[in-house]
Amino acid sequence: MTDTQHTPGPWRWEVRPKDKVVELVGGAHGYDLTVLKPTRWGMNGATVLLQETDKSAPNIIYKLMSERREWCQPLPGRKHHVHWIQTVNHPDLLLIQAAPDMLQALRRSALVLAAVCEKHPEIGADEVYKEVNRAIEEAVFGKKE
Repeated sequence: MTDTQHTPGPWRWEVRPKDKVVELVGGAHGYDLTVLKPTRWGMNGATVLLQETDKSAPNIIYKLMSERREWCQPLPGRKHHVHWIQTVNHPDLLLIQAAPDMLQALRRSALVLAAVCEKHPEIGADEVYKEVNRAIEEAVFGKKE
């Protein structure tokens, strides 16, 4: 399934203390694409800089709300409160938002896959099982050096 709109991975957090910057970047080292980068919004808040969703324009980033209001929309069933609360509709933020549910689904899939591997070793699903467990471990505990 390669027809996704989110920024290609792998993703990683980068902290640059000298510049006072924290951002989530993706893609190959040296050709990093900004996934999410907090930035100042007025005098009392912050917004995030996000990658353009049109992949023909790589690494062009926009401020959520002030530059790309279409990435914000009313909360379902709460349109009457749109002036003070909204949700986002950006592929990268939706992927981040879905991470807890995806981790839970992956954990449940690992249990099913373990049972399949035990009952049917001939199908060779052991490598897939190891890959799934490695992904879960990295999501929960971080990558091992």
